[in-house]
Order: sequence, then C-alpha cells, then structure tokens
Amino acid sequence: HLEYRPFARRQIPSLYIRSNGMLSCAVWGFPSPFACRIRVSICFLSCRSELIGSILMMPKVEIEIETNGSVPIKYYKERDNRLTMTMDYKLPSSNMEESMCLENMEYLKPWDVVKFVIGSREDLNRAKEIIERFSLCQKAIVYFSPVFGKIEPEEIVEFMKENKLNKVRFQIQIHKVVWDPDKTGV
Repeated sequence: HLEYRPFARRQIPSLYIRSNGMLSCAVWGFPSPFACRIRVSICFLSCRSELIGSILMMPKVEIEIETNGSVPIKYYKERDNRLTMTMDYKLPSSNMEESMCLENMEYLKPWDVVKFVIGSREDLNRAKEIIERFSLCQKAIVYFSPVFGKIEPEEIVEFMKENKLNKVRFQIQIHKVVWDPDKTGV
C-alpha cells in the first residue's frame, strides 16, 4: 500500500511490504519527481538479499528494513547508504533477548530506529543499560513502547523523566487503543 511517511530523512511515497516468504512487487509506476521508500520485514523474507539488491538498482528508491534485532544488519548497512533500519530490541520479558545481535548497534546511522518494547520494570532498566552502553541516542532514533496490558504507559514515561532519557521517544500501539486489543488485521 502507498502512503506518505515523514519518517527518516525526507517525506517520500512509501510502499509497505510485509511477507511470510515469497514476494514480488512493482515500484516502477511511481511518478519520477519522487523517490520511493520500500519497507521490508527481513525477519521472514526468504529472498531478502535478491529483493533488496534488485530494488537498489533503481536510483530513486530507498529501503526501510524492519528486523527484530536477531538478524545481523552489517551486510545491508555496508551495501548502500539508502538503507534505513528499524530494529526492535527484545527485552527480558520477551524471553528472546539472548537472540539479539548486539553487533548491530555498531552499524546504526542517525536515520535508523531502535524500538524497545517494554513489558516490565526490568525491561526499562535493561533498555536504559543498552542505550547507555552503545550511546544509542547519539547513533539512532530510539523509541520506548509498552507491551499492551503488561505495563502502564505512565510508568514508562515516569521512568524516562526520572532517568533523563530526554532523547528517547515514546509511542503507543494506537491500534490497541482504537480497536479491541485482541482484534487482528488492523
């Protein structure tokens, strides 16, 4: 689907692609005065290298790659400066932190995003530790977002204020507020 997103470096049309495997897309129909941003979830995309390589041959295309943080990003970041990363960091309450690729923190650029999805006070402390250890707020855009129903947004914001995490942004999964939290496909 096509949308305008003032996200990373400039406002450009975006084609958002998420797939569980095989994927084909056509981006050649965009008006020439614009660049196109293609968002690809590399966690599940089996043909990601071929797809990204093909897209990068188009001069007015930028790619935003989403990853859960377990996929090494070095290969992608060294390939082309038009790549923007949006990377989740899984915290202790997810039981997936051991899968995180900490080397990824070394390849982040100022237009990249690191999202910490917070489910507990322990998660808040760990996120702060990771931010400080890798100077993340100087390298990338950093977000805190609550796991719906696990921690109150107010607790996260108070933690941010108490710890002077002034460069960390706060976001809420708006679809959980607008629709029934258990509703899928929204």
